[in-house]
Amino acid sequence: MDLPFLPAEEQARINERLRFLVKNPDIFTQRIIQLTPQMMLLMLPFWALFLKLIYVFRRHYYLEHLTVALHTHGFILLSLMLAVGAAEVTTALASLTGIEFLSRLGSWIDFSIFTWMFIYLFLTQKNFYQQGWLFTAVKFLVSGFAYSLLLLCVFVITVVYSVITA
Repeated sequence: MDLPFLPAEEQARINERLRFLVKNPDIFTQRIIQLTPQMMLLMLPFWALFLKLIYVFRRHYYLEHLTVALHTHGFILLSLMLAVGAAEVTTALASLTGIEFLSRLGSWIDFSIFTWMFIYLFLTQKNFYQQGWLFTAVKFLVSGFAYSLLLLCVFVITVVYSVITA
């Protein structure tokens, strides 16, 4: 890997680290799993700041946006946990019993959870910020895109930090 903005000794150290992690991927995976909750928690203030910016005229304090961010963040993580759990359970049951319907049931459960997740997040934004349906829909789409970008940045930072510290 060539990072021209780093000094040569740092570049060599990172490349040596990468070679080590390629030979020992479990260490890298464990480090990412270990850092993910911390990075998700560090993401919250930035998410609240973004909400403050797109709702600048709503006269809410930053702490209120932080509370909404924590609530929605927790809901997203809980929903994802339920979706993954449902998929794992139904897949395991389908493979044990040989009943194909169980794997389709798992897909329907996942679809239902993700649909409810988007509806719930939209209604949360609509009810808390008390704006019309159109403004809420536009800001929901913008904030969803921004959340995805923020999540991508946090993921990249987590991977880089995992490589450096693993």
